[in-house]
Amino acid sequence: MLPTPSAVLLDFDGTVCQLFAHTNLDATRSLLAEILANHSMPIRHSMDPFQIFADLADSSAYGLLRSSVLHELATQIDYVLTQLELKAVGTAPVVAGAAEFLKLLESHRIPFGVVTNNSQSAVDLFARTRLPMMLGAPVIGRQPLRPDLLKPNPWGLRTLAATLGEQIGRTTWLVGDSLADVLAGQEAGCSIVGMGSTT
Repeated sequence: MLPTPSAVLLDFDGTVCQLFAHTNLDATRSLLAEILANHSMPIRHSMDPFQIFADLADSSAYGLLRSSVLHELATQIDYVLTQLELKAVGTAPVVAGAAEFLKLLESHRIPFGVVTNNSQSAVDLFARTRLPMMLGAPVIGRQPLRPDLLKPNPWGLRTLAATLGEQIGRTTWLVGDSLADVLAGQEAGCSIVGMGSTT
């Protein structure tokens, strides 16, 4: 049995919304391939736009690049991802039950926030236009020049918990839908509420 939460840390895409449910990623993949080609960089994985950014955390993945090149690449790739996310918000459905869950947290005065590998600006736009009850909740999003801080790194969870005035422990719930969420929650010491895939 999970303890009653003292605070809830929510993932975003796949947990609160289905961000790319109606978004074609082909143009973004092509643009990122062009950016990598301009830097003579190979594509290490499938053309998952977010994995390309995450790979920058390991500079050896791209041949021990100079920090200035990594800085430029991270800035360009983060910008492309952020524009993709902002566009996707307009058609992203709310995950079934998410609004009701947030209402329940509010009714019990349980603080919550969002910790995500997506951009804070996308979460903020979604809150303003699709799910107003999220307005005012703190958001820890992707750090444009720090791909190493993406989940499964627990940095975002710890930062969000501190923002909520929470000492992470068993009564801190992390709600997420990915292995990265689970690994980050385990490292941080949260209670983990795992969701099946919603995308």
